[in-house]
Amino acid sequence: MAKGLFVLFAVLLIFVLTISEIEANNDCEILSKTFKGPCEEKACQVACKSENARHGHCKFHHEPERCYCKFECSKIPPPSLPKPPMIPIPPMTPMVPLPPMVPLPPMDPPSPATPMNPLPPVVPVPPVTPMGPLPPLVPVPPVGSVPP
Repeated sequence: MAKGLFVLFAVLLIFVLTISEIEANNDCEILSKTFKGPCEEKACQVACKSENARHGHCKFHHEPERCYCKFECSKIPPPSLPKPPMIPIPPMTPMVPLPPMVPLPPMDPPSPATPMNPLPPVVPVPPVTPMGPLPPLVPVPPVGSVPP
């Protein structure tokens, strides 16, 4: 049992060290800007050294072999973006003051000739069914009464 735990601990330690080594290796691969033509290892390394890279190597990546340079990621300057053009701000138009507020004259009360409700009265319309209008209602005597 102890031997199995020791082996497990050793494998775990190697795994952690490998991950930390991979994380510590901050290399970025960028296509060489100066190298042209078919890739040769010596010429690629010289071109990458002139670009201040650690080293260069030929690599086949979706295209014919090309020269890639390895840089330390933290030392690569960010790409410079062009400054946006200066757009002049148009001058503000002067605000025209509003005329002073004048109260409205009081309204006259409605005269007796002018009705308060100008809408005509609503006349009930008998309901219409798909088979036509309903017949008029016939009064039904209450239950228990004697007909005349």
